[in-house]
Amino acid sequence: MRNMLIVTSVLLLMVSITVSVLSAHYVNIREVEVAQLEATRQDRIEKEKNILEKNRNEDNLQQLSQSLLNYQEASAKFLDKLIQFAQDTVCFQEVRREKNIVTLSGYAQSVAELNLFINRWAFNSVISEIKIDRLRQVLNHPVLWFQLHANEKNNLSFDMITDELNDEI
Repeated sequence: MRNMLIVTSVLLLMVSITVSVLSAHYVNIREVEVAQLEATRQDRIEKEKNILEKNRNEDNLQQLSQSLLNYQEASAKFLDKLIQFAQDTVCFQEVRREKNIVTLSGYAQSVAELNLFINRWAFNSVISEIKIDRLRQVLNHPVLWFQLHANEKNNLSFDMITDELNDEI
């Protein structure tokens, strides 16, 4: 009987040890599974972030492209209006745009014709202010040379468009 008790105790001890080992093994397996699931979740989150970043960059490039097209269209309209109001009495030697300031230089038949052009152009276009920088009579010719600066009302500057997009990126 005593042997039987010893055998039973040993068996119970072995079962207890086996259960402990199996429990520890199960806990280790479960921890590994949880770690793998977390790593998979982190990878998925990283991939989603990369996809979102790529889509945002593509959207920004499309927006930049559209802004450039709008800038070109606005510039073409601007030059059309410039030519429309210049008629035959004003001839442009140089048209330069820097940010929202347009610099014009050229020749006019008279001060009256230049004044008429400026008044028509300022009234009917996108210009908010015009300043005559230089005005000279050309020697031995009946024409005037002028240089003026004009401020655009709507800031169509390419520099400003790209600055805004760079801030968003």
